[in-house]
Amino acid sequence: MKMVKSKHFSYFIILFLFGSFYSSKAQTTWDTLYLTNGQIIFGQLKSISLGRVVFDAEGLNVVSLKMSKIRTIEASKRLYRIETIDHKVIFSTIRASTKDGYVEVGMQQEGAVILPILFISQLNTYSAKSSLWEGNLSLGYTFTKKSNIGRLNFDASVKYLAQKGDINLAASTIITQEAKVWNRDREMVQFSGTRFFNALWKGIAFIGYQRNLELGLARRYQEGAGIAYNFITKPDMRGMLLTGLVVNQEKSVSSDTSKFTTELPFLLQFSFFKFHKPDINVYTSQYVYVSLTQQGRIRHDGEIKMEWKVISDFTVNLKLYDNYDSKPSSLAATNFDYGIVFGVGYKFD
Repeated sequence: MKMVKSKHFSYFIILFLFGSFYSSKAQTTWDTLYLTNGQIIFGQLKSISLGRVVFDAEGLNVVSLKMSKIRTIEASKRLYRIETIDHKVIFSTIRASTKDGYVEVGMQQEGAVILPILFISQLNTYSAKSSLWEGNLSLGYTFTKKSNIGRLNFDASVKYLAQKGDINLAASTIITQEAKVWNRDREMVQFSGTRFFNALWKGIAFIGYQRNLELGLARRYQEGAGIAYNFITKPDMRGMLLTGLVVNQEKSVSSDTSKFTTELPFLLQFSFFKFHKPDINVYTSQYVYVSLTQQGRIRHDGEIKMEWKVISDFTVNLKLYDNYDSKPSSLAATNFDYGIVFGVGYKFD
């Protein structure tokens, strides 16, 4: 009888030690998200960007929550790189604040700073070798029986976020179907890398491919590099200016040879996002290229895109694009192209 009791007691000790070890491990590795509705979520803080907190919830998938839904955050196990809307960069852990909508950052022994969560424009893990994938896919198709013309449009982008930069891959195409013949009217692929210098400045290098039959362009390969300035960093909007140098290899639809051109690019990029009803994101990029090898040649590539989140990670989007070339590659081509693209998209992170 004593042996049985001793056995039970041993099992109890083993279970107690195992539970204590697991609890201790959880406490040392989990971050905590306190929501405004009183809910508490355990897991790992991944990033804060574009007005959303990305959190890897324990036992669930990675969730993306609006900053306005967060009461406070406890993430004191890792060091983070925090960019604020007033262009400050802070390297610190994140500690929960007793004040709703705030967190504590900075060294406690030197006097912690109470920071509004909405003041954080960007946050990424700094000390650990962590990274984050995010992207979106969009697809649309229209067809009219009367004209026997169909139009397929596809957009995709993937971003790999790291501590001191990111890598981007973007692609889009418009294909026209006419009398069972498919024509690749417009294509774009761009691969770029970004290196953050501070909250305001960053360096960008890219390679790309373009095709536009309306402008007489069979293909254009681009290689370029530049420096960008973040002139707007707010919780609900982001603005960037860029300039640098671009080298092109162009081939027109009416020529078998390629020509090299050098251009000076100027980019304006602006994003506005609203997470209260309706949940929308408006984005525009406007490129102006001034040729250094062809006097008087100016090109413009622009787009305005609006995404409306309808359910979960699914969106309905509308894009207006335009392309202008004062001296197109083919003499028979027009110098201006534009279009409206409608699609249904899916975002993942």
